Amino acid sequence: MEKNSATRSDRGTDPRRCCVRAIGVMIGAIAALALIAMTLITVIDVAGRYLFNAPLSGADELTVITLAIAVFSGLPLAIARRGMISVEVLSVMMPPRMQLAARIFADLVSGGFVAYCAWQIALKAEKIASYGDTSMFLRIPMAPLAGVIAGATFISALVFVGLALSGLPWPTRNPENKT
Repeated sequence: MEKNSATRSDRGTDPRRCCVRAIGVMIGAIAALALIAMTLITVIDVAGRYLFNAPLSGADELTVITLAIAVFSGLPLAIARRGMISVEVLSVMMPPRMQLAARIFADLVSGGFVAYCAWQIALKAEKIASYGDTSMFLRIPMAPLAGVIAGATFISALVFVGLALSGLPWPTRNPENKT
C-alpha cells in the first residue's frame, strides 16, 4: 500500500507532467481571457447602444476574433480531457484490450486528421499574409489570427498523439528485479 502512495506522490513531481500541466493552465488562461474579452465587448456594445445610442465600433469583428481565439485555444483542453462526443456502439462489446487498441487507433487517426487540418490552416494563413488580408472595419490583420488557429490546431493534434501514447502498455523498470 505504501508503494502506491509513493508512486502517486511522485506523479505530482514528474517534470513532464508539470510541464504539460503548466501548458494546459496557460492555454486555459488564454481561452478564459478571450471569453472575458468577448463578454466585455458585448456588454459595452449593448450598454452603449441602448443607454447612449452609440454602439461600440467594430464590436462584431472583435467578437468574431475573440470567439475564434476562445474556441481554438479551448480545443486542445477539450481533447486532453476527452470532452469530445463519442459513440460507443461496438466498443462496449469488445474485451478490455481490444477497447484499448481501438481507443489508441482512434486517437492516432484523429491526431493525423487534426494535423492535416492544422497544415491546411497554416497554408491558408500564409496565403492570407501574402495578400495582407485585414478585417473590414477595424483593419486588423487576419494572418496572425490564422496562425494562432493553425498553432492551436497543431497542439490539438499533438494532444491526440499524446493520448494514444499514454494508452500504450509501456514496460516498467523494477529496481528490485534485476534480470
